[in-house]
Amino acid sequence: QLMTVTEVIASQCAFAAVKADGTVVAWGNPHHGGMIPEELRDTLMGVQDLAATDFAFAAICGEQRSVVTWGSPHYGGDSSEVQDQLKEVREIRSNKGSFVAILADGSVVSWGHKGHGADSSEVRDQLQQVEKIASSSNAF
Repeated sequence: QLMTVTEVIASQCAFAAVKADGTVVAWGNPHHGGMIPEELRDTLMGVQDLAATDFAFAAICGEQRSVVTWGSPHYGGDSSEVQDQLKEVREIRSNKGSFVAILADGSVVSWGHKGHGADSSEVRDQLQQVEKIASSSNAF
């Protein structure tokens, strides 16, 4: 399964490898991203970028550049609350417990652990035409 790997990303408890065909293989603690749920395998194709928090992974996938997440729900492995916004994603960044996505229009979407910067709602209106995001352990 690890033939033609182009990138390997590590969380605190697992690894994920992007293969040349755009698929992903994961191993390690199954509760923290080391196992890709069966229901995500069909959507986790055409992976263009991959990021990790301590206990979860997020990938930009397909022509629509949507996001697929897995791992601990509390650390960004569940993006269902913002999933409808995660289209045309240009870039994903992470810290210990949260992810942030920069969309094609320069707006920003964040999710994950609230104590690690996941809630950007108070400044969302100010986060326009964003080109880059920097992260620390607990914030963006």
